Amino acid sequence: MKEEIIKKYFENLSNGDYESLIQLFDSEAVVFSPLYGKMLAKDFYKKLLEDSDGKSNVELIKSFVDKDALKGAGNFRYNWTLKDGTQSSFEGVDLFEFNENGKIKQIKIIYDTFGTRENFNKIKENKE
Repeated sequence: MKEEIIKKYFENLSNGDYESLIQLFDSEAVVFSPLYGKMLAKDFYKKLLEDSDGKSNVELIKSFVDKDALKGAGNFRYNWTLKDGTQSSFEGVDLFEFNENGKIKQIKIIYDTFGTRENFNKIKENKE
């Protein structure tokens, strides 16, 4: 079950399908992101998709689940196209925590932001 949720999470993220993506989360779920900080999942994914141009691709490389605990992880490659057309590609890991009902209650996103942060900051500066 957890492995299927992780797979659906990455599929929905890659498709930019906010409604299907957010259905996987507990209503009070939190995301810890290297670029956006700590945010409610419903706000984080709305913001992420607003900052993307719809041509991003997220590939799940491998998922890992703890059968006895409510935890899992997904190793992924994110080919992110920012709103201004700038592309950034990186590999990372999302650490998942689930509630007893199988909904995601927390994700910690881990990746090296060195190549991404500069481009991300540029689009943020252009917004203001």
